[in-house]
Amino acid sequence: MTPNRIKELREKNYFTQQDLSNLLKNKNISATRVTIARYEAGSRIPNEEVWKALAEIFKVPVSYVKGEGIRGEEVESKLINLLFSAYYDNNEELSNMKNNISHFLSINGDKDTADSFTKNDEDYKKKSYVINFWKDKFKFLFDKKFEESLEGANDLEMINNVNLVIRMQLEEIIMNQNDSNFIKDYKESNTKLMDEFYNKNNAYTLVPAIDHQIKILKEYRQSFLNHGYFENEKNGKQ
Repeated sequence: MTPNRIKELREKNYFTQQDLSNLLKNKNISATRVTIARYEAGSRIPNEEVWKALAEIFKVPVSYVKGEGIRGEEVESKLINLLFSAYYDNNEELSNMKNNISHFLSINGDKDTADSFTKNDEDYKKKSYVINFWKDKFKFLFDKKFEESLEGANDLEMINNVNLVIRMQLEEIIMNQNDSNFIKDYKESNTKLMDEFYNKNNAYTLVPAIDHQIKILKEYRQSFLNHGYFENEKNGKQ
């Protein structure tokens, strides 16, 4: 049976067993200090009313109090295993995550290194230098706040949350690159346009310069739309 998190949550909130007994009493639930101790030890199982009251006291889901989902001490190893499973094991259920990971590694110039690990050692997944590489490149997944957000999650929730965060990081990199390229291209094009306009003022050269400027704006507008900019317009909203 999965151990519940009553003691863990009680201590995290600096409650004594008697404090918790009193808090339950305030909710018209009778549970002595001894009963609380038995709940924590697993020798007595709370009924649903008690589980719900405990969840309200600790401000967490009932499932979390019951001990369901990922435990805090498991998060880091599960993150590593998930990344390895998605990238190295050709798990079809994680194909979307693999694509995002692969793109993220490629765009940062780290894909060749990640791929090289499979050629050096059959037990590469257990090697500290491999684990440290992944923890470093995906440090945003091993951030304390994100790890805490995964506590109590089931496997599917963890997969969805991890994939979402990787995708968000990837989108940010892409947009930053697009922003930088856009500014550079726009400045160069604008300089040429202004040069034609102020210095030559020749329709045969000015019109192509204007057309080029419009082309750049259209190309980057579409790029930004594809990656989430102007979301309201993309969704047909005003």
